[in-house]
Amino acid sequence: MAMKAKFSLPDLRAQFAEIENNIESAIINEVVGLGEELVNHARSVRTYMDQTGNLRSSIGYIVADRHGIVSDNFKATTPSGASGKAKAQTQAQNAVSGLNHGIKLVVVGGMEYAADVERRGYDVLASAEQKANIEMPKIIQRIKEDIASL
Repeated sequence: MAMKAKFSLPDLRAQFAEIENNIESAIINEVVGLGEELVNHARSVRTYMDQTGNLRSSIGYIVADRHGIVSDNFKATTPSGASGKAKAQTQAQNAVSGLNHGIKLVVVGGMEYAADVERRGYDVLASAEQKANIEMPKIIQRIKEDIASL
């Protein structure tokens, strides 16, 4: 007795595409949440004196996928911090330009002297990076478990 499928190949492809989109959306949501957490943490650290407001305002993030920018967070934390915000946006956009596959989270301290402040022992992004290194494996594990339960 022959078996006959009650679905077509286009139906099967559409179902797989929907599953892929759902997984990608879940990953993006997790990564955006992490970006928000990291930027909020980095902006709240008070180990240095931000005299102009530009350094703290230059802390931001972008999440991008193959279609472009999905989410970002850049804000001038003081009225005089507009320059820092603009530099952060430019730096992060340059980092994700040309992305043609995958999902990318870029967290920046956009002022040209941010690395120098870090080298002097102050925390601009270092603790946020440590936090990312702890949280990203947890996110990956949650996503793997969610996929396995499909």
